Amino acid sequence: MHYLHSKPVLTLLFLSILSLNCLSAQSLEDFCGTTPYPVSSTDLILKRHKDIENFTKNSRKTDVWIPVQFHIGGNDDSTGYYTIDNLMTLICNWNKRYEPVGFKFYLYDMPIYFNKTLYYDHTQQEGYNMIQNYNINNVMNVYLVGNPKGVCGYAYYPGAGPRQGAVVLKNSCALSSSTTIDHEAGHYFNLPHTFSGWEGLDTNAAFPPNTEYVNGSNCQFTGDNFCDTRADFISDRWYCPYSWNFRDPNGDLYNPDEGLYMSYSTDNCQKYFSLSQINAMNYSLQYDRNYLISPPAPDTVTPIPPELTYPVNDDTIPAYPVTFHWRKSEGAMFYILTHQKGTGAFKRTFVTTDTFFTSTFIFKYQYYKWRWKVQAISQTNTCTDLAESTFVTDTNLVAPVSENYFEPLDENPPILVYSNKKIKIINFQKNLPLSMELYNLQGQRVVFINANSSNEFIFDVRNIKSGLYFVKLSCKGKIIMISKISMF
Repeated sequence: MHYLHSKPVLTLLFLSILSLNCLSAQSLEDFCGTTPYPVSSTDLILKRHKDIENFTKNSRKTDVWIPVQFHIGGNDDSTGYYTIDNLMTLICNWNKRYEPVGFKFYLYDMPIYFNKTLYYDHTQQEGYNMIQNYNINNVMNVYLVGNPKGVCGYAYYPGAGPRQGAVVLKNSCALSSSTTIDHEAGHYFNLPHTFSGWEGLDTNAAFPPNTEYVNGSNCQFTGDNFCDTRADFISDRWYCPYSWNFRDPNGDLYNPDEGLYMSYSTDNCQKYFSLSQINAMNYSLQYDRNYLISPPAPDTVTPIPPELTYPVNDDTIPAYPVTFHWRKSEGAMFYILTHQKGTGAFKRTFVTTDTFFTSTFIFKYQYYKWRWKVQAISQTNTCTDLAESTFVTDTNLVAPVSENYFEPLDENPPILVYSNKKIKIINFQKNLPLSMELYNLQGQRVVFINANSSNEFIFDVRNIKSGLYFVKLSCKGKIIMISKISMF
């Protein structure tokens, strides 16, 4: 049996009935697909509490690094991808909010991209198949797609789901102000909803068998089984502060805690886990998902903003193409390059593992002033500062190789990743057949590959001599990208 949970999206329907002080079953049908927390006997629940208590007493509090593999899904036509800059913000905020828990999430590897509408907008079974097909073993897998089961997100509890389970998020519910990932990760580490037992029930429904009393007399084996989380009964989104007049079976007024991530209060209300929830998650990591703490601890060097070397300080340069250069930042896993006209128009974002990048999406129609920024990202820090400069493009200055370059691509140009002696090209546009060439510093071509239009292709370069090389990506004889890699 597969135990899933989901966190719903706030809808306009909620706004229209807020004045009623309760939520209707119809709104649940619109977006709530929650399957309740696994039900255990009272004896087993109490034993778990005792085990958690003993674990907490006998373990020294230390931060734990947890490897996370992100999967970013798109449609069949390679549209709809969650953006890389949003991903960096998501991880940064997630780590800040989990500091009291002692979990530190880090990038196991570059995000894995896939384009398949069946998974981008999926049902429960299709989501199961997606995880079965793409999960990486012994890491925490997190998926970002367009419409997961019609909800904001869901996760598998420990011991359930395919290939160690996963967390799945809707793109629009993974923005900077959203706490969906905090909520879903809580389920991933075995936390139930604060309103456990009320899933799928209207607030006016008959009390379920495991209703928690407001006075706390049965708190250890009803509701979420934690005594430091107040009794809750609301299984639909609600605004804080709580102001309703519902009573428990004893006639006591409910007063659920809107600050808890595991409630269904709106994102702006949620701010913390209770101490018992924190202890339970740490216990779950050690005993349910201990494979996450087996990999060696990552390098925790925080890269400084790279020094930008060209173009800088309002340099006037040819309008098309532009090769950006910056100096290496120690500890960087990759760099995020953004260039845009003025403060917003024509913004484009690129990812590279190198210290220069040739952009063919440049500015060839008139005189413009541009801004460009580079952020050095490490495995353990996505909150790093940006380096920024400006330049001016002038159409009177003609780049001698401009006619050899491919026409500007859309917002998803190919990404080149070099690691572990392998060159990987992620091609977002399936109808864009690519070729890859590898040149040494003497200008001799040592590799040529005609790639098809598949989403990505990988070339093993373990038999290539160590040294500096240039990788050139082309389409139909015209250059898309030139990048330098170091093989050692």
